[in-house]
Amino acid sequence: MPAILPYAGRATSHLAAGNHLAAGCAGRARSTIATKAGLVRTGPDQWHPVGRPEYLRQCAELSLRRLGLETIGLYQLHRIDPQVPAADQVGTLDELRKEGKIRYIGLSEVGMAELVEARLTARIASVQNRYNLISRQSEDVLDSPVMLPIPGTASVVHLEENIASAPVELTDEQFGALSTMS
Repeated sequence: MPAILPYAGRATSHLAAGNHLAAGCAGRARSTIATKAGLVRTGPDQWHPVGRPEYLRQCAELSLRRLGLETIGLYQLHRIDPQVPAADQVGTLDELRKEGKIRYIGLSEVGMAELVEARLTARIASVQNRYNLISRQSEDVLDSPVMLPIPGTASVVHLEENIASAPVELTDEQFGALSTMS
C-alpha cells in the first residue's frame, strides 16, 4: 500500500473551521463540532479504512489542534477497519472520551452486527449511514436508538433543496410508487 496520510481536505477544512471558531463565530456555544477519523486516501478515488489505535489517537490530536478545541463534540469512526478488532478501535475512541478529548462517539457506514458489537465496548451516540431511495442497505439500523436521518449534500443548492422539501408529505401510495423504483 502507498504511503498513508490523513486526507488533506480534512486538514484544510479543520483549519478553516478552527479559524472561524477562533474568530468568535456566532452560535459557537450552541454548536456541536463533529469530525471523523479512520479513513485515508492513497490516490484518486482510493479510500482505505485505518483503525489502528495509534492512528485514531493521532487523528484526534491533530483535529483538536487544527480546530483549536479542547474537546471535539462528536468524533466518528469513518469505517470499521476489518484488519483491526472493532473493540480496539471503539475502545480507543472511548479512551479519548474518558480523557475529555471527545464528548460523544459515532460510527459511519455500519451494519447492525457492527453496531451491536461496538456498543459492547462504548456508548455510541450516533450512526451516519448512507440511506436514500435507491440505497437502503441500512434499513435494519434505522430502528436503532442512535440513528438520526440527516439529508446528505454536496452543495449549497442541494442543501437548499433538502430544506425546501421538509414540508412535503407523501401518501402511502406515493411512497409505495417511489419504493418500487429502487
